[in-house]
Amino acid sequence: MGAASTTCACWAGVLVQSNPDQEVLARVYAELGTPPAMSMELASRHCKMEGVCNSEGRVLRFRFPRLAAPARIPRLLGNLTELQVLDASKRGFFGSIPAELGQLANLQALLLQENNLSCPIPPELGRLGELRILNLSANILNGSIPDEISRLEKLTSLHLQWNYLSGGIPASLGRLRLLENFRFQGNRLRGTIPAELGGLSSLKALLLAENELEGPIPEELGKLKRLQVLDLEGNLLSGELPKELGDLIQLRMLGLRGNRLFGSLVPLGNLTKLRSLRLSQNRFDGPIPPELARLRSLVHLRLHSNRLTGQIPPELGQLRALTALILYGNRLTGPIPPELGRLRRLRTLSLRENELEGPIPVELLELRLLVNLDLAKNKLSGDMPKDIGKLQHLMLLQLSGTGLAGSLPQGLWELGNLTGLYLDANAFEGALPKEIGNLRKLKVLVLRQNFLSGSLPPEMGELKELTRLFLDQNSFYGKIPPEMGNLRKLHSLHLHQNYFWGTIPAELGGLRELRYLGLYKNAFNGNIPKELGQLGKLFGLALHQNRLRGAIPQELSNLTKLKRLQLHRNELSGIIPRKLFSLISLQDVDLSENRLSGTIPAELGNLTKLQYLNIFRNRLNGQLPEALGQLESLQYLDLSENRLTGGIPAGLTQLQRLTHLMLSENQLFMSFNTTNGIANLAIEPNIGGSNNGELIFGYGFVNLSDKVLKTNVRDLSEKEVQEMLTCVNAGAKVGPIPDFTGASALMALTLHQNQLSGVMPASLTRMRNLAVLTLHGNWISGVVQPLNLKSVCADNPRFHIYSKSCPVLPRMLWGLRPEQVAAAHENCPFTFVRCGLIDPPPASLTLHRNRLSCGVPESLNMSLVMATAVMGNMLGDGQALNATWISAEEQQHFLYYSARVLANNQLLFAAFLCLLLVAVLRGPQLHESFHWRLQTVEIDPPHHALISIIQLQTLRVCLVALAFAGLLLPAYLVGAGYYTCGQPVGKTTAGYLSDSPVMELVVCCLWCCTTTAGTVALFTMPRQRRKGQGNETPSPRCLGLTWVCGRRIFFWMLWFFIVSTVSMPSILYSVAQALPANNTSGLSDHILAQLHRLAPILIVLLDMMLAMPLSNAYSKLTGMRADRLLMSMKLCSAWLLSLLATLLLHENCLGAWKWYWRVCDRATPEHQMFNLELWGHPILKTDEDICQLDRNWWRDGRCSRSIIEGLAPLLLKKLLVRTLAQPLVLLATWKLSRLEDNTASSHRGRHLKLFGIWPKTTRSLEQAQQGAMLTTLLETLIFWGPLIPLVVAGVLAAVVASSWLFAVGTRNFGVRLPASEGGLNADFSLSYMQGALFAGSSFQLWHAFGTGMCGRHLLAAHSALLLAFVCSPARRRLELDWAKALWGRSDLATRIASEVELM
Repeated sequence: MGAASTTCACWAGVLVQSNPDQEVLARVYAELGTPPAMSMELASRHCKMEGVCNSEGRVLRFRFPRLAAPARIPRLLGNLTELQVLDASKRGFFGSIPAELGQLANLQALLLQENNLSCPIPPELGRLGELRILNLSANILNGSIPDEISRLEKLTSLHLQWNYLSGGIPASLGRLRLLENFRFQGNRLRGTIPAELGGLSSLKALLLAENELEGPIPEELGKLKRLQVLDLEGNLLSGELPKELGDLIQLRMLGLRGNRLFGSLVPLGNLTKLRSLRLSQNRFDGPIPPELARLRSLVHLRLHSNRLTGQIPPELGQLRALTALILYGNRLTGPIPPELGRLRRLRTLSLRENELEGPIPVELLELRLLVNLDLAKNKLSGDMPKDIGKLQHLMLLQLSGTGLAGSLPQGLWELGNLTGLYLDANAFEGALPKEIGNLRKLKVLVLRQNFLSGSLPPEMGELKELTRLFLDQNSFYGKIPPEMGNLRKLHSLHLHQNYFWGTIPAELGGLRELRYLGLYKNAFNGNIPKELGQLGKLFGLALHQNRLRGAIPQELSNLTKLKRLQLHRNELSGIIPRKLFSLISLQDVDLSENRLSGTIPAELGNLTKLQYLNIFRNRLNGQLPEALGQLESLQYLDLSENRLTGGIPAGLTQLQRLTHLMLSENQLFMSFNTTNGIANLAIEPNIGGSNNGELIFGYGFVNLSDKVLKTNVRDLSEKEVQEMLTCVNAGAKVGPIPDFTGASALMALTLHQNQLSGVMPASLTRMRNLAVLTLHGNWISGVVQPLNLKSVCADNPRFHIYSKSCPVLPRMLWGLRPEQVAAAHENCPFTFVRCGLIDPPPASLTLHRNRLSCGVPESLNMSLVMATAVMGNMLGDGQALNATWISAEEQQHFLYYSARVLANNQLLFAAFLCLLLVAVLRGPQLHESFHWRLQTVEIDPPHHALISIIQLQTLRVCLVALAFAGLLLPAYLVGAGYYTCGQPVGKTTAGYLSDSPVMELVVCCLWCCTTTAGTVALFTMPRQRRKGQGNETPSPRCLGLTWVCGRRIFFWMLWFFIVSTVSMPSILYSVAQALPANNTSGLSDHILAQLHRLAPILIVLLDMMLAMPLSNAYSKLTGMRADRLLMSMKLCSAWLLSLLATLLLHENCLGAWKWYWRVCDRATPEHQMFNLELWGHPILKTDEDICQLDRNWWRDGRCSRSIIEGLAPLLLKKLLVRTLAQPLVLLATWKLSRLEDNTASSHRGRHLKLFGIWPKTTRSLEQAQQGAMLTTLLETLIFWGPLIPLVVAGVLAAVVASSWLFAVGTRNFGVRLPASEGGLNADFSLSYMQGALFAGSSFQLWHAFGTGMCGRHLLAAHSALLLAFVCSPARRRLELDWAKALWGRSDLATRIASEVELM
């Protein structure tokens, strides 16, 4: 055995030495994973195959066997020096090409295609001088093409296609004179095509398609006389087509598709062997050359997607071999040539997207082999050919948007091979016949956007192969046939925008392959069938804009693949099913404009893929769920116009993809973060370290100490806390705007018409993408923050075409009509990259009807902002608003704290200082005068005594009221938190009282005390006893519906018309401070300013000069009591008409000033300036939201505050004029007057006459004048004193001045008043005072409940008790006792009782 082994080994050594290639092959096989024994056997058997080895056993050809696993190409192959053919194609090799292959000097063919070889091509391959074929295609080679390849001078085929080669094409390759196949397509080659390639005289195929080559096509390519295939498609080539290409007479395929070539088509008529001409997707213009008719061998002609013009040459009908004529996407005009009917071999004719006109030639019906006929989007006319049924091989008929009309021909239903029928966007009419069921192979039926009508035939259920059905935007009506449930392969069903009625068939639930169901914009009624829950593959359900009612079925929660659910604008009711929000694939949910109620389910947080959620205009209530903060993909959220309460969840403000948040027109105001039933109310410890809590509410705080509540606030439930805060925070509208900086992508934030309060957070200034912010109609206070608004170019999230949103539309453009494309470009500028071509909309900011005050920033980071800020606020700091973002139309001086308002306030305070100075300087004289009055009242004539007694009692009432006013004034000053800044006079009134429950409670208590004291004083006021003597004209009583009653009503109405005319200054005061500049009434701003300044003086002058003569004259004419007429006139001119005018005109009341505003005049260009829409969703409308009268003006306390604030200056000015100016005027006229003769009768009295002639200058001292004036002053005191404490001081000063004038006139000037006034009996009026008392209480109640004052219920109870007392008979028994207690002297009380009677 040992000898035998040694012998075998020796023979093996001899074999290796005699045939080295066999050893190399054995090692190659072993390297590829073959066992050693098998490797030697394979190597030994290799040369047994014929032609693979030479006579010496050297390997000439080697093809790798199939590999068990991917491997690298062995480097040992470089040792097969006699190798001529190396075939490693399709074997799964990876890695780089071994450089050792460059040692194969005899190699003629290197075939490495269709592997996974990577890395650059080794330059060592340039040593293969005998190489004829180099095929490295379909690998992942990268890097540039080595110049060394140009050394392969015997190379005939070079295949480098479908790799990742980059760089340029080496010009040196032009030296390969024997090269016949040059295939470099499908790489990343850049640069130009080398002109040196024109030297490849043997070249037959040049393929450079699908690279990034640029520049012109070299004209040198025209020298390639043997060239048969030229494929340069899919590059960036530019320039005109070289005319030298017309010399390539051997050319069979010319492919230049997908470049940037332009110019006209050069004559190619010499290319008679050309079979395929592909020049599509370039920029060629001009006409199609008729010379193309000479290309009789042409099979495919593709000129689509260029800019070719002119008519289609009829000569193309001579191309009898043509099977495909594709000319779509050009600008061809004229008719379709009938000569095309001669192309009997034609299978595809595509002329779509041109401007072809005329009818469809009947000659086209001779193309019996036609499979695809596409004439869509042209301007054809006429009907569809009746004999279209002759095209029996037709599988695809596309006539969309051609303008064809008429009824669908009967022959259409004979095309049994038809698989796609596109007839949309035409004017076809009529009904669908039952023969439609003959199209058994039909897969796609598109009839949308026609005028088809009638009901759907049941035979449509026989189209069993149908996958897509588009019947939308027609006039179909009736019920959907149940047979539609037989279309089991249907993927898309579009029946929207028709007139279908009835219920949705339950049979549609059997369409288990359905992906989309569109039934919107019809007239379906009834409930949503629960069977739709069986459509397990459905991803889009659009049932909106119907009349569906009932609840949303729970079964819809089975649609686990549903992405888009659109049920808006129906009549759906009930709650939103919680299971519906278990569909985690949902991306778009629109339930808006229904009648859904209940709360928003917390399960909403499961929809982590949700991008669009719209539940706008429903009846949802409750709080916003915290789960909203889990919707990390959410971009659009609209919950506006519901009944939602509570606060905005903190998580919602941190959604980084959120761009549109609309929560307007709800009742959002306070945020409770609840954990396990315990309300966390943002309780912060006091500075002293106690365990009490303070709840922060806007500007004030409420101390909820354990001593007060008898419990720890942390142990209270949310409901208990709400009940506890009913008094403390009622009407306070607590709950600030949260911090939205976490939602960094937010572009639109609408929070208007809620109950938000607090200040504008400074965090809003850090929102860099914010373009729309609406906060109007809330209770936001403080200053306007310097926001950084910007115009954002964004897509409209509400815009859809065929239920597809903007990101999807670019892939659908080919199927859209021009108007739809234009709408897509307009609404989707970001998607279509048009932001640089359009002007973005201006930023929008709405702040009106809040509590904002103080100065405003000069700009908001933009020059173009549509803003409303001044109306319903108190902006300004006593200077002009120098804000570029506030429009001039809104900068009306009466709408903000302007310089004019500041000047008026300063004037008032200066006048009060003068009044105080007069009181100090003249105090002793006044005290002496009143002491004399008390001493002489017992000896005065009765009518003098009555006036003196009324004056003295009025003074007592004023002094009591002054004491209460001294308590109210500091309460108002301390609690003046409604505006941070504001008018100084306003801060002294109840109009600014807010955010201070303690002060509100104190004020309500003081109001109760003031009203009680006023009632007691009212019923102790004396008046003259009525004895029935004299010529007093009795007032006829209105008993029943007699003519007397009608006569009295008519006279009173006529009197009020006269009073309104005479009291016009009082009305003009409110008008002048409410009419805008450049108004439509014709009154200039200068005139309005003068009227506003002079109105208080004119009111007093008219009161002095006209009131009494008019009352006497009208009394004599009608028989009505002159004192009642006089007091009604004084009341109207004093403040009643101003109140009514303010109620009508003020911005926070009815707002009728806008009737005279140019913005509200539809004929002016300014009318549209405040129209604000957000993607078609109206946010602000000039007519409805700005110019329309507010029907809820009486509810929220804004109006009552504005009336108090607006009338306070008028009342104070008038009282100051009556106190300071009127006495001076009267004393001056009295100095110029003379006393009447003493011979005058006591009945007429004795007056002063001006210059002793005429008129009487002391008529103001008479009983009627004094009674009416004191009554009016007390009315003003009772009504306005509790609301405006300074009015009490003004009334007291006016009463003192009047009493002093009366004493001076009767004592110093000797005036004697008449004993009788002709039966007028004018004195203190009980009925007027009772009316003032009830009116004042009513106004206080309105203001208290409107503003939500703490203590308003106490005030209401007190008013009810007071009313009961006034109406009680026991009231009269107490009057005399009260009088005795008030007057303090029994003899004086007896005198009063004998001469006068109590009211």
